[in-house]
Amino acid sequence: MDYVICEKCGGRYELAEGESLDNFEACQCGGTLKYPENELKEAESLENWDIPHENNLNVEETFKEVGKNDKPKFICPNCMGEHGEGIFCSKCGGRLIAVKEGKIISNTKSFDEQRLERLSDNAFRKVATDYDDYRESKNFSERINWLSIVAGVVFFVISVFTSLLLSFYLFSNSYYNYSGFIFAFSALVVLSCIFALVSGGLAAFIGISKDYDDGIINGFLVGAIASVILGFFGGISIAFMGIIVFGVLATIGGVIGIFVKKQMDE
Repeated sequence: MDYVICEKCGGRYELAEGESLDNFEACQCGGTLKYPENELKEAESLENWDIPHENNLNVEETFKEVGKNDKPKFICPNCMGEHGEGIFCSKCGGRLIAVKEGKIISNTKSFDEQRLERLSDNAFRKVATDYDDYRESKNFSERINWLSIVAGVVFFVISVFTSLLLSFYLFSNSYYNYSGFIFAFSALVVLSCIFALVSGGLAAFIGISKDYDDGIINGFLVGAIASVILGFFGGISIAFMGIIVFGVLATIGGVIGIFVKKQMDE
C-alpha cells in the first residue's frame, strides 16, 4: 500500500485506494507531505530482511564491527524516523532497526534482549552469592528473633493456661468418673502438643527470615522458654520434660512456619 511521509515530523499516512498526495494539504504538525524516497520505501518490508552473520558473528559483535567504520543509522519501521542511536523510537515508540548503506546490519530488539538476559543472569548470581555469604556469616545470636519468640511464647502460655482452666473444670465434674478424667487429661496433653507446634510455626512465620535454620532455632527457643515458665507452676520435672517435648514440637512448628512462608511468597 502506498503512503506519504511528513518532512517535519516523519509521520506516515497510508493512502487509501484512489487517494494521492493531492488529497492532503499538510501534516497535522504543519509539515509538508511527500512520497517516500526509494530507500525508505524499501524499508517497509523490514520484517522480511535477514540479518547477516558474517564469520559467525553474533549480534553484539556485529555492532562492534560496524562501529569500526561509520556509525549505522537507526530507523523506525513504523514511522520511518531516523535516529542517531537508541533502542526505541522517540516519536512512536517502535523498536529501531540498525541500517547501514541501505542494508540492515542488526535488529536492536535481539541485541537488547541478549543484553538484558546477561544483566539479569549476572544480577541473579550476585544476589544468590550475597545471600549465601550472608547466611554463612550469621552466628547463633543473629539468627534469634526475640520479637517472634516472645509472640510464640505468649501464645503458647496463654493457650496452655486456658486449657488447664478448662481441664480443671472437667476434672471437678468427673472426679468420680475415671473415664472422664482420662479423657480430660488426654485432651490437655494433645492440646498442649498442638499449641507447641502452632507457637513454633507462629514465631517462624512472623520473623523476617526464610531460612530453615532460623526457624528451627527460634521454634526450639519458644518451646524451651515456655516450658520453663510452665515449670514454675508445675515443678522442675515438668519443666525439663516440657523442654524436650515442647521444644522438639515447637522446632517442627518452626520448620513448618518457614515452609508455609516460602510457599505464600512464591
